[in-house]
Amino acid sequence: MGSRRSCVITRRTFLEWTLKAGVCTLVFETLPARVLAVSFPSVSTLVSLDVLIIGGGVQGLWTLRLLGAFGYSAALVERGTLGGAQTCHSHVYIHGGHLYQGDFELATRLRDANTEWTAFGKTAEPAHGAGPSLFGFSTEQEASERIIFWDDTRLRLSHARTDVPAVLRGGVISQTFTTPEYSLTGGSLVGKLNEFPDATSRISEVRRIHLAPDQTSVSAVDIVMGDGRPVTVQPGAVVLAAGAGNQRLLELVSEGDRTLLAKIRGVQHIRKAHMLVIKGPRRRLPPFAGIFPRLGGLFIGSRIVGDDVVWLVSDDRSPHLEEPEDWIAYDEKWWLPRAVQSLEKLSPRTFERKDGLLWGVYAAPKAEVRTPAFEIRRDWVQQFGIRNLWAVWPAKLTLAPLAAREILSGVRDILGKPRPELLNGWREVRTPVAAAVELWEKTFLVPWEQFRQSFDLAMTVPTLRDRSQRSSCATASG
Repeated sequence: MGSRRSCVITRRTFLEWTLKAGVCTLVFETLPARVLAVSFPSVSTLVSLDVLIIGGGVQGLWTLRLLGAFGYSAALVERGTLGGAQTCHSHVYIHGGHLYQGDFELATRLRDANTEWTAFGKTAEPAHGAGPSLFGFSTEQEASERIIFWDDTRLRLSHARTDVPAVLRGGVISQTFTTPEYSLTGGSLVGKLNEFPDATSRISEVRRIHLAPDQTSVSAVDIVMGDGRPVTVQPGAVVLAAGAGNQRLLELVSEGDRTLLAKIRGVQHIRKAHMLVIKGPRRRLPPFAGIFPRLGGLFIGSRIVGDDVVWLVSDDRSPHLEEPEDWIAYDEKWWLPRAVQSLEKLSPRTFERKDGLLWGVYAAPKAEVRTPAFEIRRDWVQQFGIRNLWAVWPAKLTLAPLAAREILSGVRDILGKPRPELLNGWREVRTPVAAAVELWEKTFLVPWEQFRQSFDLAMTVPTLRDRSQRSSCATASG
């Protein structure tokens, strides 16, 4: 009998295989439809709609809500769960423009969008994360520079100086301000935005997006419903709000048209961010939300879970992923050390001892539109010469209302009077779609020592006790 060889798989190797598998999935999804073609029933149900929206995150749901409010027969399809991708792996932070110093265009848009979110919140009342939102600076000069931006006559962004909260005392932050910004909880937001549940549906696949003979408008979309039934939708307009999936959908539109393919090839890129999840009792980890621009861009939101509090921690590092290997190169071991170091500087009293808290981390990639020169675009709604199609990358979740209004304006110009009765045919073929929970709720959390060993983390910053001992030694030797 032949001998068996044992194979020991290290955690690093397993993670690399897993990440590579994820990359392969993304690559697979970008292949042309003809490569992915499989056998489906030949008889397809025909449905007409004013607008078909592909993608069930905040952008798609807000657009559906707005179009429905104006009477259009708009329907939304989603392959996974509503809000299950970029929406629920983020802080769900509603910006007001305060963060983007010097970028007056972006700050103005965020300020205006924040107004729409406030109006939505008064009626829908989605659940909030812990707040209020805090901006923190290490010196008066840093604070003064930011105040000059906030007070600029082009913006007039509201802010109020406040005492440094107890959780930050003893750290590097000495100047703090509250701003009218806040976090929402992803699951609650998705539920409140989904005002037309009969218009949403789970699907298995978008098989093909047909162009009219003149190549300037979409004439039909072939989809496979969640139960496997093929449906052909004849929409007056199409909105692509599928985040990272937009690139593949555009390639479906451009199939066979080299001119159009040249316009959309490489139009989006992926940024890879991370989210550190820390959970502990309220006495150790108080509810808190804050942004610290000069401390690695540290960005913290929190959620209250019974007697415990969860901190969601990210920072300003989100590199572009240009090659499959980048998924592995920019992994948790690359990201975590500086994030943990920033937390130690921010709140040494909280993180002097890391035991007693539970820790986890997950990747939070985000799709954005770009120019061929790899520069970020400002026109987040694109049409590529197709008059009844809009592809949307809002860049910031906060901007979804403004993008939806731009789409509504275009739909009204093209379609004119809505035909709400068309939704009756859609309701007969739709498949129910579930809402997602926030990704941190599904993240595996472990004690610090296990977490530290898993990612080869070290105590990179002296604790308060270490500093005290060193100070005593220095005094004695002096």
